[in-house]
Amino acid sequence: GHAAGDRAIQAAAEAMCDALRATDLPARLGGDELAVLLAETDRTGVEAAAERVRRAIEARVVDGVPLRVSVGAAAADRLGASGEELVGLADMRLYRDKRSRKGRRAA
Repeated sequence: GHAAGDRAIQAAAEAMCDALRATDLPARLGGDELAVLLAETDRTGVEAAAERVRRAIEARVVDGVPLRVSVGAAAADRLGASGEELVGLADMRLYRDKRSRKGRRAA
Protein backbone atom coordinates (compact mmCIF):
# COMPACT_ATOMS: atom_id res chain seq x y z
CA GLY A 1 0.00 0.00 0.00
CA HIS A 2 0.86 3.67 -0.01
CA ALA A 3 2.15 3.70 3.56
CA ALA A 4 4.58 0.84 2.88
CA GLY A 5 5.69 2.55 -0.32
CA ASP A 6 6.33 5.76 1.60
CA ARG A 7 8.39 3.83 4.17
CA ALA A 8 10.38 2.18 1.36
CA ILE A 9 11.12 5.53 -0.30
CA GLN A 10 12.16 7.01 3.03
CA ALA A 11 14.45 4.04 3.78
CA ALA A 12 15.96 4.27 0.30
CA ALA A 13 16.57 8.01 0.71
CA GLU A 14 18.22 7.48 4.11
CA ALA A 15 20.43 4.72 2.70
CA MET A 16 21.33 6.90 -0.25
CA CYS A 17 22.35 9.77 2.03
CA ASP A 18 24.43 7.38 4.16
CA ALA A 19 26.33 6.27 1.02
CA LEU A 20 27.07 9.77 -0.28
CA ARG A 21 29.56 12.50 0.48
CA ALA A 22 28.49 15.67 2.29
CA THR A 23 29.00 17.58 -0.98
CA ASP A 24 26.62 15.36 -3.01
CA LEU A 25 23.06 16.57 -3.54
CA PRO A 26 20.34 13.89 -3.32
CA ALA A 27 16.81 14.67 -4.51
CA ARG A 28 13.49 13.02 -5.20
CA LEU A 29 12.47 13.52 -8.82
CA GLY A 30 8.98 12.21 -8.23
CA GLY A 31 7.19 9.02 -7.37
CA ASP A 32 9.83 6.42 -6.60
CA GLU A 33 12.63 8.10 -8.59
CA LEU A 34 15.58 9.50 -6.68
CA ALA A 35 18.60 11.32 -8.11
CA VAL A 36 21.99 12.57 -6.98
CA LEU A 37 24.05 15.45 -8.29
CA LEU A 38 27.75 14.64 -7.84
CA ALA A 39 29.82 17.79 -8.33
CA GLU A 40 33.36 17.48 -9.67
CA THR A 41 33.04 13.73 -10.18
CA ASP A 42 34.35 11.87 -13.23
CA ARG A 43 32.73 8.85 -14.85
CA THR A 44 34.61 6.40 -12.61
CA GLY A 45 33.49 8.29 -9.51
CA VAL A 46 29.90 8.40 -10.75
CA GLU A 47 29.88 4.64 -11.34
CA ALA A 48 31.42 3.99 -7.91
CA ALA A 49 28.85 6.24 -6.21
CA ALA A 50 26.00 4.54 -8.07
CA GLU A 51 27.19 1.13 -6.88
CA ARG A 52 27.61 2.37 -3.28
CA VAL A 53 24.06 3.72 -3.37
CA ARG A 54 22.73 0.46 -4.84
CA ARG A 55 24.41 -1.63 -2.12
CA ALA A 56 23.25 0.72 0.65
CA ILE A 57 19.62 0.63 -0.50
CA GLU A 58 19.59 -3.11 -1.09
CA ALA A 59 20.90 -3.66 2.45
CA ARG A 60 17.64 -2.20 3.79
CA VAL A 61 14.50 -4.16 4.69
CA VAL A 62 11.10 -2.51 5.05
CA ASP A 63 8.19 -4.41 6.59
CA GLY A 64 10.15 -7.65 6.17
CA VAL A 65 10.77 -7.06 2.46
CA PRO A 66 14.31 -6.39 1.16
CA LEU A 67 14.52 -3.26 -0.97
CA ARG A 68 15.63 -3.59 -4.58
CA VAL A 69 16.72 -0.77 -6.82
CA SER A 70 17.58 -0.14 -10.45
CA VAL A 71 20.23 2.49 -11.15
CA GLY A 72 21.06 4.69 -14.10
CA ALA A 73 24.01 7.08 -14.09
CA ALA A 74 25.47 9.70 -16.39
CA ALA A 75 28.56 11.92 -16.21
CA ALA A 76 29.08 15.29 -17.88
CA ASP A 77 32.09 14.16 -19.91
CA ARG A 78 31.86 17.01 -22.36
CA LEU A 79 31.44 20.72 -21.93
CA GLY A 80 27.96 21.97 -22.58
CA ALA A 81 26.03 18.84 -21.62
CA SER A 82 22.73 20.08 -20.26
CA GLY A 83 21.09 18.81 -17.12
CA GLU A 84 18.20 17.63 -19.27
CA GLU A 85 20.56 15.56 -21.45
CA LEU A 86 22.22 14.00 -18.41
CA VAL A 87 18.90 13.12 -16.76
CA GLY A 88 17.69 11.63 -20.06
CA LEU A 89 20.82 9.49 -20.38
CA ALA A 90 20.61 8.36 -16.76
CA ASP A 91 16.92 7.53 -17.24
CA MET A 92 17.68 5.43 -20.32
CA ARG A 93 20.35 3.54 -18.36
CA LEU A 94 17.96 3.12 -15.43
CA TYR A 95 15.43 1.33 -17.63
CA ARG A 96 18.19 -0.82 -19.15
CA ASP A 97 19.26 -1.82 -15.63
CA LYS A 98 15.64 -2.48 -14.67
CA ARG A 99 15.15 -4.80 -17.67
CA SER A 100 18.41 -6.65 -16.96
CA ARG A 101 17.50 -7.22 -13.30
CA LYS A 102 13.87 -8.21 -13.90
CA GLY A 103 13.13 -11.62 -12.47
CA ARG A 104 16.52 -11.92 -10.76
CA ARG A 105 16.59 -12.56 -7.06
CA ALA A 106 19.16 -11.09 -4.71
CA ALA A 107 21.74 -13.54 -3.43
